[in-house]
Amino acid sequence: MPVSGAAPGGRVAVPAAPAAGPAAERAAGGGSAGANGRAATLLNVAEAKYNNRLFDQALADLGRITTEHTTTPAAPAAYLLIARIREQQSRPNDAMAAYVEVRSRHARTEAAAEASYRLAQLTLRSKRPDRVAAARDILAQIPTAHVASSWAPRALAAKAALETREKITAPDAVLGTTASAALATNRVLIARFGNAPEAEAARWELGRGYDEAKRYDLAAAAFQDLGTRFPQTKYDAWWRAGELYEKRLKDKHAARAAYSKVPASSPNYVTAQKRRK
Repeated sequence: MPVSGAAPGGRVAVPAAPAAGPAAERAAGGGSAGANGRAATLLNVAEAKYNNRLFDQALADLGRITTEHTTTPAAPAAYLLIARIREQQSRPNDAMAAYVEVRSRHARTEAAAEASYRLAQLTLRSKRPDRVAAARDILAQIPTAHVASSWAPRALAAKAALETREKITAPDAVLGTTASAALATNRVLIARFGNAPEAEAARWELGRGYDEAKRYDLAAAAFQDLGTRFPQTKYDAWWRAGELYEKRLKDKHAARAAYSKVPASSPNYVTAQKRRK
């Protein structure tokens, strides 16, 4: 079967100077000339080769960027693409090494935030005995080192999920006892990135965690906050809040108010309409 992009005769056509792709446009620094432009062109060509699964040729171009154009904006993106190729080749250790290079050489960049997140995922899949603790530590560093990055709330969400899955506990300042470490992580996510997409699930998980800890007041508040902040949420937040107010907190007024906000899309809508009366 011919390779996508192949020219007549079976040769793969890779343009010498293709139109800039997304990574190359970012790397060019808005059309900068000189070294930045040359590095961005190399990155764009490498991306074209990567998309055609010409991994060795792409790595050759990327190697030029990381050795000849180390200070250009293309360099962090080159390391990320190297890591993606190594993952495709089932060489996780080499991929991890590339992610480490981004973190050490370009620590303040958005690429470093992404590299840290992906490094944590590879670490978790590795065979090292401390992989859970190591991955958790890497994820915890991202929101501190990259406050404005979209990878920060994503890292906190991954950290909370890891803590839940591994049943990691820690002293909880709000509950005043030892509880799931995910509670504190989700609180940080909500407090610092309350409008991020990840904050929707964080509020749901926070409410569930408080419910399991029998802190029904905090659980109801978390579900109510979820329904308020994310009116189109996929979670049945107002129903859960209503049930807690009615059955656990014995607050009929709050229960009716919550039931009245259960959307028609909820599987409990009909029941909620009866209970609100």
